[in-house]
Formats: sequence, C-alpha cells, structure tokens
Amino acid sequence: MIHQTILPFKTEITDERLTSHAGLVLYGEFVHGLCVNELVERYLPKPRSNRGFKASTYVYSLLLMLHGGGRSLEDIRELRLDSGFRKVLSLKKVPSPDAFGNWLRRMGDKGGLYGLLGVNRKILQKWMSREVLKDYTLDIDATGIKAEKYEAMMTYKGFRGYMPILGHIAENGMILCDEFQEGNDSPASINLKFIKHCEAQIPNVKRITKKVLLGKLFIR
Repeated sequence: MIHQTILPFKTEITDERLTSHAGLVLYGEFVHGLCVNELVERYLPKPRSNRGFKASTYVYSLLLMLHGGGRSLEDIRELRLDSGFRKVLSLKKVPSPDAFGNWLRRMGDKGGLYGLLGVNRKILQKWMSREVLKDYTLDIDATGIKAEKYEAMMTYKGFRGYMPILGHIAENGMILCDEFQEGNDSPASINLKFIKHCEAQIPNVKRITKKVLLGKLFIR
C-alpha cells in the first residue's frame, strides 16, 4: 500500500480485475430481467452453423455497447477488452466489429428487423398489461441523422443523412415502432400506416386516444 501525503486518500496495488463500466452492469441485469435474450432466440434467425454466434450474443453485446455510449461498431472493442466487466455479467463471447457488420447485413436480408419487432411486441404487452392506465398518447416524430455516405440524401434541415421516424408512448416512454427513411423522405408521408402499425403493438385492452404528430396534438 502506498500512503499519500498530500491528498487524503490511499492507493493500493491489486491483481483483481477492474472495470470502467461498473454502472453498465445494472443495465445488463435489467436486460436479463426482461428476458430479452430468450425472446431474441425465439424470434430472430438461427446461426448458419454450429460454430456461429447466437443472435442473442450479438443483440446483448450491441445493447450494452450502445447504452454505454458507443456510436460505431468499433466501440464494441471496449467491451471485448474489459475482462472485469465481462466476468461480472458472465459475458463469455463478444463478436468482433467485422462479425457484427456481417451479421447486421445478414439480418437485414433475412427478416431480422421483423424478428426484433416481435421481441419488442412481447416486452410491450408484458409490461403494459401490468399498468392500471388504459388510455395512452402516441408521440410520433422524425429524427435527423447526419451521414457521410455517398448515397445519403439531403434532409429538409440542410444536411445529408437519414430521417427515421419513431413512435413512443408519452406516458411511459416505451417505444412502439420505428421506420427507417431516406433523408429526403417527408416525415409525414407514412403517418397513417405508421399509426396503425403502432396501435397493433399494444395489448388489446389498451388503446391510443391521443396522438402527437410532429408537435401537433390530435384527440380521437
């Protein structure tokens, strides 16, 4: 042990595993509590071989990375190298960034997005059925995302990128649906279709009575 003589603290040498992602452990436990991994295995395509990673391995690692502040697939390396964090969560396998890229492209071609929609629907129905509230407000808005890709289109905000639309419940913040859109797509062009899609996600005993579309309130 090294005694400090200036500031009132001490340092100590240890061979224990340390992590800079201690707060992220609680989120990992939360994901397990929602049974996300089990739902992912039920709804998403299986690996192409016995040596391939399960879909839940990709999804769980990706959720941890994004919730921890990651913004690109390269950021997954931080979790791969953090042995202390992986030990606490029993995270034995974390795919490489290249493996993630290949898997995401494959899921886009083989119905992975529809599988995730099924996962989200089950979580929504499970937790909303426990709420006393029956009438909800649907909040729909588009989010501009800047992109440096050549094929990215010019948005109405003056930059090149994409304009995905998101629908969530105002009362509890839960996400109902999302829809990817090109940058030059009108955010309101798919409102009716998108609203019906959102309504189909909630339990039958619940209903959407108010809608906030791009900042404007509509009451059924």
